[in-house]
Amino acid sequence: MKRAGFTMIELIFVIVILGILAAVAIPKLAATRTDAAVTQALSNYKTVLKTINTQAMAQGTMPDFQTLYPVVGDINASSATVVSINAGDTKCATLTATGTPPDTLTPTFVTTGICAPFAQEDTAAITVFGSTVAR
Repeated sequence: MKRAGFTMIELIFVIVILGILAAVAIPKLAATRTDAAVTQALSNYKTVLKTINTQAMAQGTMPDFQTLYPVVGDINASSATVVSINAGDTKCATLTATGTPPDTLTPTFVTTGICAPFAQEDTAAITVFGSTVAR
């Protein structure tokens, strides 16, 4: 009498093959999530610069970062003159407003680990005053 079904060996082979596929796919998924976080952090950095520039041109002065950027996602205004840009739990960039009145943004980047793409950003200070923006 013959039964229809899979043998134990066939089931073990299928489980082993699925395990190998999972071992290959999971690290790729983790790398994709990290890349997405860094890409979003770079986008947030550029958006912060554009918004500060727009606000400065409209008002003629540097905006107060805390009113402009409360903790929103990966952008954190830790004071009236400092904005941090994070990729996940890692701080990748800090923008500090300096001068009296504040008219210069000084970027500081972490360019190691997952924040390596920030190494391509320009580290020169950005002067914002009225309608002039120099980089």
